[in-house]
Amino acid sequence: VGDVFTTAVGDDTNTGLTAASPKRTLTNLISSYILQPGRTVYVDTGTYPHAVRLGAADGGSPGLYMTLLGSSNGAIIDPPSGIGLQLDGCQYVRIEGLRIRDGTEGMEVRWYAKRNFIYRNSFYRNTLNGISLGVGGSGAYSNVVYRNGCFSNGQNGINGDDEGSDWNIITRNFSYRNGAAGI
Repeated sequence: VGDVFTTAVGDDTNTGLTAASPKRTLTNLISSYILQPGRTVYVDTGTYPHAVRLGAADGGSPGLYMTLLGSSNGAIIDPPSGIGLQLDGCQYVRIEGLRIRDGTEGMEVRWYAKRNFIYRNSFYRNTLNGISLGVGGSGAYSNVVYRNGCFSNGQNGINGDDEGSDWNIITRNFSYRNGAAGI
């Protein structure tokens, strides 16, 4: 109900390449393909109860982002535990319109992930932080975090590691009712 991008029910035996043949889970789609420059993964309305990880092979190039785009009717990543969305060593990835909730961390950008664009997402009810950049000195550089909502997280709305997080731009986000700090 409320699908925006697909015309059929998802099934992990589908190709995931057309609106009439969607995959059921994001994890199956990501493990089936290397996500390359200029590609958009349309995440339709629904709750996805799995953590999502994008690695160094997934991503874009200058001027040609790989995009993960959530439905305007609510694409929710709700992992049973762990990190909702990880960008591990990715470059030029755009994350837009997702709702990430109830994980240990909503999102971690790490392992020298750089030049990613995190835009218009909601991160809430995560045990620790909504968004973490460069966790444990692992590096997150030149990423843009813009117009996201981070609320009701156990620690911080947005957390930037002072030993591994440089030149990130964090602007026009809103953060409230977090256990420690907004940013």
